[in-house]
Amino acid sequence: MAAIRSSWFWAPVWVLLAQPCLAGIDEYRLASGDVVEISVIGAPDLGHRAAVDADGRVSLPLLGRMNAAGLTLSQLQSSIRELLPTKVFRRRTDDGREYPVLLTADEVTLSVAEYRPVYVNGDVAKPGQQAFRPGLTVRQALALAGGYDVMRFRAKDPFLESADLRSEYMSLWTDFAREQIRISRLQAELQGSDQLDLQGLVKTPVADSVISGLESIEREQQIARNEDHRKEKESLVAALKQQDDRYSILSDQLKEEREDGEGDLAEYKQAKQYLAKGVLPSTRVAEQRRNMLFSSTRALQTSAMLAQLDQARVELQRKLQATDDRRRIALLGELEEARMRLATIQAKVQSVGEKVVYAGVVRSQLVRGTGDKPNITIFRAGSGREDSFAATEDTELLPGDVVEVSVRSEGIPVAGENLPRQTATSDQRQLWQRN
Repeated sequence: MAAIRSSWFWAPVWVLLAQPCLAGIDEYRLASGDVVEISVIGAPDLGHRAAVDADGRVSLPLLGRMNAAGLTLSQLQSSIRELLPTKVFRRRTDDGREYPVLLTADEVTLSVAEYRPVYVNGDVAKPGQQAFRPGLTVRQALALAGGYDVMRFRAKDPFLESADLRSEYMSLWTDFAREQIRISRLQAELQGSDQLDLQGLVKTPVADSVISGLESIEREQQIARNEDHRKEKESLVAALKQQDDRYSILSDQLKEEREDGEGDLAEYKQAKQYLAKGVLPSTRVAEQRRNMLFSSTRALQTSAMLAQLDQARVELQRKLQATDDRRRIALLGELEEARMRLATIQAKVQSVGEKVVYAGVVRSQLVRGTGDKPNITIFRAGSGREDSFAATEDTELLPGDVVEVSVRSEGIPVAGENLPRQTATSDQRQLWQRN
């Protein structure tokens, strides 16, 4: 059977060469350790990942082993384009028949699935290889390697650590200010006041604009909560008044019904006397008896309604009385929790503050290479030889780079060790005062 091309199955697609722009070269070149991925739209069974082996070759379906090391994806694509017209893929239908399908280069997607790793060595906490991703910088690689390792002191980059600690320090102070204002609001609610008493609060390094925003939020919440409590009490008072009005009406009604019942009873007794004398027929006596029973029944029903209404009134009165108590109990609970949070935040502020001081000491005493920079050397293979060059923490890495880090420290204070006081920085003096 002649080779055919299944237009209903294969959809043309442009070759994916959208690789990240890597600094230092115009177009990335494959090397041993890279993994390339080839796929065909509509034919997942042809998808294949292949690593560039030590010989610089990859094994691809239909095409066999091909040279890849030193080639860009465009060049590898050209090689595939040359070979594909000579290859025929045989596809099997559901009924077991086979038919050949001719592939072309524009139906294939080619990309780098995995880059070869980079290696970090020297004065770092966790030397070794790291997975490469486009845009990886020396700073990020150092962070993945656990930071600098200086004189048995394993830590993150003290410059980054100091910045992070200062950010956490200010965040804790913001939380501290917010809890202070919240406590003032809760105290005002307990006193039934609509005003916040912010006198006597601990002054914080938080910006005035932030403090004003926090105060505004708490004031709005205070007004809303007070208004909600007021409406709840007004609703209960209105409901209680309605019950009182109904109770008054039913009480008057019961009084009248009892008077009517007494009158009907008297008439019934008199009718019985007349019946005994033979001056009143029995039908009239029976009628008087029905009237007496009806009046008694109606009075009993009204009495039952009054009892239910009285119970409802008592329940409403209890709810009205308990409204303030429940609110006070809830406010006292919130106040206790807020004070506990404030104490916790205060302890954290002190702890982080000491860390900030210590990080400042480490940063000020750390002599990294020449001046205030570490000695960072990158070894990069290229053009058939290995090149090395000095780099900074912001230098972007390429796959296969080897990063050598050299860090030297002077006078980092450790437990039980004092530096000459005349050369101490302000941060160091604060640390010594704490010790």
